[in-house]
Amino acid sequence: MKLPIVLNEPPNIFDPEIVHQGLNENLDLWSRVVYVYQTVGILGAEDCEVDHINYYLLANPGMEDRLIELASRWNPGRLEWVSWEESRRFGVFRTEKSIHQQKILKVIWVV
Repeated sequence: MKLPIVLNEPPNIFDPEIVHQGLNENLDLWSRVVYVYQTVGILGAEDCEVDHINYYLLANPGMEDRLIELASRWNPGRLEWVSWEESRRFGVFRTEKSIHQQKILKVIWVV
């Protein structure tokens, strides 16, 4: 599947139990997962805050399409492949050189 792709307009439905269950049931698709939960807003503007949730999934080689299919079932807003530069802030992705040949799927919800 070609990425990036917008699946759902915000607000997106995020259910961590469904996401984590899907990950645990499909351990063969990924080798590492990092997630970030953050609130984005404008100071002084009422009703302007949104929760922004990003999951970064390190796809196992050859499992990229199946991982996209799995993540698509979680009702995210957007899926995209991210560069290794974007993932640098997560030390967990810098531990082994061999993982640099793997792709990182970013799953995005705005709720």
